[in-house]
Amino acid sequence: MNSDGDVLLYREIIDHFQDYLWRSDEKGLLTYVNSPWERITGTSEEDLLGSPIGRFLTKVFEEKGRSLVERLKEGETFSEYETLLSGNRKSINVSVTIVPAFDNSGAFDGMIGIAHDISKRKKAEKELKESHQMMEKLARLVPGVIYQYRLYPDGHSSFPYSSPGMMDIYGVTPEEVQEDASKVFTRILPEDVDGVAREIQLSAENLTTFYSGEFRVDLPSTGIGWRWSQAHPEKLEDGSILWHGIILDITEKKDAEDVRRKYEDQLNKSQKLESLGVLAGGIAHDFNNLMGGIFGYVEIARASTEEENIKHYLSQAMSTIDRAHALTHQLLTFAKGGAPNRKVDNLFPFVQEAVQFALSGSNVSCRFDIPLDLGLCHFDKNQIGQVIDNIIINAKQAMPDGGRVDMSARQVYLEEGEKPDLETGEYICLSIGDNGPGIAPDNIEHIFDPFYSTKTTGHGLGLATCFSIVKRHRGTIEVESEQGEYTRFHVYLPVTSLPREEEAAEEEKSHRGSGTILLMDDERVIREIMRGILESFGYGVISRDDGKGAVDYFLAHNNRELGLKAIFLDLTVPGGMSGREAVEKIRENNREIPVFVVSGYADDPIMVEPKKFGFTASLSKPFRMTEIAEMLNRYL
Repeated sequence: MNSDGDVLLYREIIDHFQDYLWRSDEKGLLTYVNSPWERITGTSEEDLLGSPIGRFLTKVFEEKGRSLVERLKEGETFSEYETLLSGNRKSINVSVTIVPAFDNSGAFDGMIGIAHDISKRKKAEKELKESHQMMEKLARLVPGVIYQYRLYPDGHSSFPYSSPGMMDIYGVTPEEVQEDASKVFTRILPEDVDGVAREIQLSAENLTTFYSGEFRVDLPSTGIGWRWSQAHPEKLEDGSILWHGIILDITEKKDAEDVRRKYEDQLNKSQKLESLGVLAGGIAHDFNNLMGGIFGYVEIARASTEEENIKHYLSQAMSTIDRAHALTHQLLTFAKGGAPNRKVDNLFPFVQEAVQFALSGSNVSCRFDIPLDLGLCHFDKNQIGQVIDNIIINAKQAMPDGGRVDMSARQVYLEEGEKPDLETGEYICLSIGDNGPGIAPDNIEHIFDPFYSTKTTGHGLGLATCFSIVKRHRGTIEVESEQGEYTRFHVYLPVTSLPREEEAAEEEKSHRGSGTILLMDDERVIREIMRGILESFGYGVISRDDGKGAVDYFLAHNNRELGLKAIFLDLTVPGGMSGREAVEKIRENNREIPVFVVSGYADDPIMVEPKKFGFTASLSKPFRMTEIAEMLNRYL
């Protein structure tokens, strides 16, 4: 075969390549292209010749430019650069390799290149990334951590994938153990690590499901906790074993088991409390949303009438709703361990009013001995109200035929060690006594234990709740009793040096404003109530039912002169972006605009200390118009 025939043969082979081949002169003008170029450009080979290659590989020559040519002149090869090959018809993702061409004298004579279509690979990478992002979102909804654990033939191990829950489970980030799993095993207690390792080895040898059993970890942030894991193995070509599994934090479960062992006679009640604890937050939230709607409509009705008798009845209805709202706090206080939402104030006349309310309608009276010069306390009215209610209820039940409760208060200074569980300092001591039959000595030491009750209808949570509340106020509660004579409770609450948080007079709690307020809540009735209140103050209201909608609106209008004055965000949105997530995105763009968090979870840490989480202030459901007015007066 002659040389011309060889050329034709090579040309025919090259034209059947799927890759894009070309040659250009030293100026970058095309001197040869194979047939695929015609498909992407819609231009014949003859018309393409003489065109600058940079026209089709724009990014390469714009970014590399002169340095690329200089490197080629020096004999370097430019390869595996991912870019776009742009034609008249479309652009495709390609991987580019360019080599220099030299003439017979060794002078630089241009460049030869090949572009490989990687569009399918890029599409697959995109789909894989989207799939991974979806998996990450789903993984965040699963308690504990979803993981892959790989054990190599040499004994080395790693977690190629683990969800963000790895930080909660082992106190390490997924990145820290992606190449080396050893840090995880340092978190497992020495007494348990051998058992876990043994189960891993058995699972690897037999390719059977791995069950860790229950084992303990010791984390720097949370201390000792319990974990449980299950995973399914597969053997890889290199001899490695790869497990796909889940690890759960079962600390609460183990703690509950300890309680059940300690109080075996109260097993059934303990199980009920576990269920109650799981449901308490959701129930309280839904209940407060409902109460918020009722409360709001009643208050709007009260503000809309001039008839005094109707105003009186509506005010009474609002007081009753307040009491109903307090019941959710009692549930949360014990089942969830709600943090106090404290304010600085005088204990009296609040405590005195709580006693009178608890005794109203009964045949038990109360005698008060309260000095006028008591110091201030930092306390949660709802929770301290629960303490008073529970003690008074016990007193009434101890005197079914009637009797008298004596309440006194005094300010005392406790020296170091005087009360082992209290710090040195000033305290208010509330003493509440009854003249009932007293408590038997065998029972008195168990009186604050959960589920302990001597009543046939008692649930054993009332005084345990009191103890829990007072402890969270950095105080203590004690009891003394003489059987057949009396029972007396002493509640110690620390005196504070903080200034009293004065409440504005009722007439000062009105508000007038203008502009727009953005409101987000997943409950339609709450949106309608708040819209009505805010519009009555003079604002226009934009409402959304989840955090994403609120964030999208904010980002679209943040930099426009539309008068956006403040934002109200619901803390919890089932199945949608929450207020906590939304405020993070808002604060990335604006640190100044007032953002208020609203929730029925009054004991949530965010509600107690909103500024720590990016909010300006918090508003608990159900709320009053005056609370919103006071908030807007303070921050707008």
